[in-house]
Amino acid sequence: MLSPLGGFMLQSRAGAGNFEVVIPWPAGGLAVFSRDNDGGTMKWFGPTQFGSGEYTGATVIESDFRAFDADRGNLEVAAVRPDGVCDFYARENGGAFRWSGPFTLPFGSPKAGNPSMAYSGATKETGLGHGTSMFFLVVPERSKGFSYWVRRNLPADVMEWVNVGGTGQENLVGIGIAITTWGAPTTGTGYKYLGAIGNYVVAGVTAAGQLELHVNGPSDSAGIGSGWVDRTTFGRDLFPDLAHRFTGRPCIVQGDIGYEEDGELPFDNGHYGNLELMVPDKSGGILHFWRDCGEPGEGKRISEGWGGPVKIAGPLYDEVSLIQSTFNGNFELVARRRHQRGFDFWWRDEGGTWHGPDRIGPAPAELRWRQGTPSFGQEKVAPGTSPTSWYTADEKVQHIAYVGVDQQIHECFYFIGGENEWLHTIPSFGQEKVAPGTSPTSWYTADEKVQHIAYVGVDQQIHECFYRIGGPENRWEHTIPSFGQEKVAPGTSPTSWYTPGEKVQHIAYVGVDQQIHECFYRIGGPTNRWEHTIPSFGEEKVAPGTSPTSWYTAVEKVQHIAYVGADRKIHECFYFIGGENRWLHSVPGEGQPLVAPGTSPTSWFATPDNVQHIAYVTEGRTIHQLFYFIHGFGGWQGEPASSGQPLAAQGTSPTSWYTTSENVQHIAYAGEDGRVHECYFFVHVGVPHVWRHNLPSGEHLPAAPGVSPTSWYTPADNVQHVAYVGNDGQIQECFYFIA
Repeated sequence: MLSPLGGFMLQSRAGAGNFEVVIPWPAGGLAVFSRDNDGGTMKWFGPTQFGSGEYTGATVIESDFRAFDADRGNLEVAAVRPDGVCDFYARENGGAFRWSGPFTLPFGSPKAGNPSMAYSGATKETGLGHGTSMFFLVVPERSKGFSYWVRRNLPADVMEWVNVGGTGQENLVGIGIAITTWGAPTTGTGYKYLGAIGNYVVAGVTAAGQLELHVNGPSDSAGIGSGWVDRTTFGRDLFPDLAHRFTGRPCIVQGDIGYEEDGELPFDNGHYGNLELMVPDKSGGILHFWRDCGEPGEGKRISEGWGGPVKIAGPLYDEVSLIQSTFNGNFELVARRRHQRGFDFWWRDEGGTWHGPDRIGPAPAELRWRQGTPSFGQEKVAPGTSPTSWYTADEKVQHIAYVGVDQQIHECFYFIGGENEWLHTIPSFGQEKVAPGTSPTSWYTADEKVQHIAYVGVDQQIHECFYRIGGPENRWEHTIPSFGQEKVAPGTSPTSWYTPGEKVQHIAYVGVDQQIHECFYRIGGPTNRWEHTIPSFGEEKVAPGTSPTSWYTAVEKVQHIAYVGADRKIHECFYFIGGENRWLHSVPGEGQPLVAPGTSPTSWFATPDNVQHIAYVTEGRTIHQLFYFIHGFGGWQGEPASSGQPLAAQGTSPTSWYTTSENVQHIAYAGEDGRVHECYFFVHVGVPHVWRHNLPSGEHLPAAPGVSPTSWYTPADNVQHVAYVGNDGQIQECFYFIA
């Protein structure tokens, strides 16, 4: 029998022990799946949906509260919304199996998602009422660490949730809790001793990709634990070679492997069952660790006794949940990606062999790129210019900005779940017009909920349009970030990025001196003005007619700018925030194919494998990729991405994006055949590591000559997008619903 645990899968008391899985549903609310384990059919049913609105994580237990006279108990679910509100639902154990809720839990401050709830009465005999059982819940805090909540279910209690004090110094992206018999001071090793006597163990994955284990000592008289008495970190204290490899939501449980019951003879103390720990791996698949918990009285620390990992090969997952079932003690495992309409099911037999994954859930919708025309009926696009795009997560709105033939900045925006049509504004109305042949850049500062567009004016200065979402002005405002600085080189366009840790927004551009210049603005800083640096000072000058790209690697807190040098190699300027206080330089394109004249690079950062990437068009007009493993090996490396595919159109540059739900990186470019092409690469263990090819624009309008696409990803609906200028002068969009 498995210990009580805090995942999103359980084996209920119904019949032969049905499996129950509760997950956030991508279209809103929550969904429960059930596997009927009677009669050997092992058939999954569901989804049965309940609740409404968006949730980022859910956890389920079966309590011994009963609305009907049946072996099974009510299901109890805690789920967190994107704004950090934690809701509670309950499903009656018979009749129509109706759900009640949501009941907002009185947790005060907003949480960071992915809660984990366990139940001290999970191993009791059936039909005994809820007695002295307790609910235990841990949930990541937005500041750091996690909070720890208990609900006592004594008949005389009010059954209120009480914060009994969490711990931790790091931001967590996922968490799991297990109630164990390990560490029980005066009684034996078996689950009949559970109630509130053993250690409570919490596993949490940090934003930096390490895994923390925290132990709350054997419980006090109130049954809530004696305090956080021990901790260790995988990827630092243990398994240092796995630093930064962990991601998502882990699951930790205590099983019966290694378990021996207490004997009748003195000092025959038996042996605790092992702890079993499952964690998603940033490179794809799942890492399985286990811990020998020893015998009572041995006093092992949480850092001792660990074995593993065993790698379960598979795609990138955001969360996992493990049980040890009554079927010969098999491990049963569910794993899923955040926007998956279901989950993957695995099981391990008595011989230790894993079987799966079986895809559980409705069949995906037809997978194909679709098309639309966001700027239909609006100003046409200025010849030789390309659009920019961004996404404002708080309001779930996607945006495209472009230069109209009136030399003004125009914006198309679309509310996901709203009017189901693209709307239109003119952000630069009444301001300096756009310099011919240049294109805008855009970014979003989530801390202040402001969206920004920067462009080159006809005065060869950088201009900025910005819009405060929910602000009193309800209009686009204007600044000149490069005022008093070097003017912009003709025919070049800026790039932009945001460093959230220091709350600084940045614009980089090519000056008439052919150096990279940077304008930066500290939000809430003392100067309240745009400041200036020259990142490429003393390095290779920029090739004429080319523009830079930029990115930010949050793990190491480094900002990066890549550009084409006069030597037609890719050069990089990088700056360690809190480091040497100066821009450094590297040559990622050293030894790689030269860049096609008049084209510019694109860049992206793949978070699960902690790799930064630059793609560009070679002088042979193929797409080439450079990549660098942070904390890895070998420096910058290169590989072709579009081998065997149509060549890029003359004088055009690629765009790139990364889809977290499927762990896939993408590059789109305009081909010489007039179509928009996509190269994509699955960052998965067990999947062939090759660039593949797609045709997002299909039979849609060809791209206008000499213009480049833009791209973005909307996680709310799990859709990737490419926009380009069609040969009709309108903005065309290709979009793809990821199953």
